[in-house]
Amino acid sequence: MPLVKRIEAGKNSFAGIWEVTETLEDLQGKSGGTEKIPEEFIREERKRQWIAVRALLEALRPGKKIVYDTNGKPFTDDPQTNISISHSGIYVLVYVSDELCGADIERVSGKAERIAKRFLSEREFTEAAQLPAGALITYWAAKEAAYKREGVKEISFRSDIFVGKPDDAEMGIVPVQIYRGGKSINLRVRYETFNDYRIALTEPAA
Repeated sequence: MPLVKRIEAGKNSFAGIWEVTETLEDLQGKSGGTEKIPEEFIREERKRQWIAVRALLEALRPGKKIVYDTNGKPFTDDPQTNISISHSGIYVLVYVSDELCGADIERVSGKAERIAKRFLSEREFTEAAQLPAGALITYWAAKEAAYKREGVKEISFRSDIFVGKPDDAEMGIVPVQIYRGGKSINLRVRYETFNDYRIALTEPAA
């Protein structure tokens, strides 16, 4: 299935969501079919997600190819086009922006509750306990989006990325602070719900 949702996220910034229903062969045709699937991908589902991301980018920004830096952060072969990639279940998401960007899509499930203490600070854990259960996935997705924007591995979700208390469990904007190298980076992350999935996108500068 082609693009099922497009989200306008600010100046020259937008995301697309693709529902992966096609066969691997069909997806390769839609993506241009020129890139080789990494050998480490064994499962058919992971292979289809990998190709679907490229088909989605082709639909959003035709002719752009995905490249990676030494930390594994994705970019495109056009220095003016930044991207962030996420996948969960039957959906893949590509976020395109003129600026550094981060995105996440997560299926709403009980997993966030089970691992909450791994990614929430004490303050966040206390706040989240006062909110509907679905709010935990918002904290998680917002942190993932911020982490992907920065694109470095030496960041702890629990002690380096802090999310403000959401006003609404399913849709809104939260402030996010990242502490790295003695500096504080302030971001805003918008989030919304699509079917049974939570989407988080870092906002571009005003």
